[in-house]
Amino acid sequence: MKRIFSTLLIFSSALIMGQEYVTDNITINKKEIVKFLDLINKVGQGISTAEAINYAKIALKTNDYLEYGYDGDATLQGFNNGETKFVSNKSGRTVYIVENKRVGRYLGFNGIGGYFPMIAISSAEDDMYKKDNVYEIELTLFFMRRNANNSKLIQIQDFFVKSTQEYFLNKCTSGIQNWRTIKQVKSGSATIDDFYTFEVFGRELLNEEDKDDCLTKSVDCESCYIDFEYGIGKSNDEGYSHHFIVGASNKLKKAALRSKQRFEDALFDLQFKAKPDDKGKFTVDLRDINLYDLKAMINFFIEDVKERVNKNLDIGKISATFEPLKGNLIAASYAMNNRNVVIKVDPEKWSKSSDQKKWYVIYHELGHDILNLKHGEGGKMMFNFADKDYSWEEFIEDKKYMLNSIKN
Repeated sequence: MKRIFSTLLIFSSALIMGQEYVTDNITINKKEIVKFLDLINKVGQGISTAEAINYAKIALKTNDYLEYGYDGDATLQGFNNGETKFVSNKSGRTVYIVENKRVGRYLGFNGIGGYFPMIAISSAEDDMYKKDNVYEIELTLFFMRRNANNSKLIQIQDFFVKSTQEYFLNKCTSGIQNWRTIKQVKSGSATIDDFYTFEVFGRELLNEEDKDDCLTKSVDCESCYIDFEYGIGKSNDEGYSHHFIVGASNKLKKAALRSKQRFEDALFDLQFKAKPDDKGKFTVDLRDINLYDLKAMINFFIEDVKERVNKNLDIGKISATFEPLKGNLIAASYAMNNRNVVIKVDPEKWSKSSDQKKWYVIYHELGHDILNLKHGEGGKMMFNFADKDYSWEEFIEDKKYMLNSIKN
């Protein structure tokens, strides 16, 4: 591991005193940093979400205030909604938030006043007890405007990197490798001028020379491949001048999820398309169709049925008009068990419906008029009424079930 020692034993301006680093009245308690690095280390090993939450609570000292009558336990909340336990992010994964709402001193950083911490835990699935489920951790420290300045924050940043290097070298890993700097990165409401990344490789990924020259026999991150991202962000939030952001991910797990997601996205995208001619020379995407051209929507339905079910449809005349309907009806069909298609749509209710709901309603009515399905046949899409708004995922799944029901 000799070449590794020269990688990043930097920041020599810090004076090491026992379990603390001290410089310019800023101190960092090594034991407190280790609590957070333990979380990152365990993510690299493939822990469950429940275990990650527990390590995050330890790092954020969530029980320290209980003896004073405060509810200091970390909250689990949605990324965009504090009333929910979890929320799916854009990639369809689950994000848990652990935070301590008490202003304090976390991860051992002292001499910079109080600040708020938050740890986001990204999981592949909702099952909190499934192993190898967490793929990314993101810590954000929100520094209040009256305390923070660039000089102090840079010292904290330096302390963090040095602590990370020492911690992982003592876990028989590569230590910090492949250092890079990225300019001008946006993270939420913060702008990071210099965004740094580096990697840590577990023992199984090292060459033979490095494996034989470990600093310790404590080898508990053998196959981990951890990707770090961190930086100081200038915040636009009222009351906070800076964010200190640290991201760490199980790189192999994250890469596998991205590959799976690309495959799932491609399959999902295909569900929106139909080929109107026998040779398949061009494809129509239902999301490109004008939702006030009812005949275009009906023609797409016909081609969709032909392609998905390989079923020839005997269609007569098509009549589709906007007309006021009584009650809560958005649309109605009038030609079930008839070659013709007659659909009427209430213009006011239609204009207030989402794109997904418009397609859901049209498929329901054409399920009657073209496929001759009754209520109670063809699954949820043929339920008696549109009971809510719908997601694209629900539209795809429910129409798939409906079309599969007519294959035989």
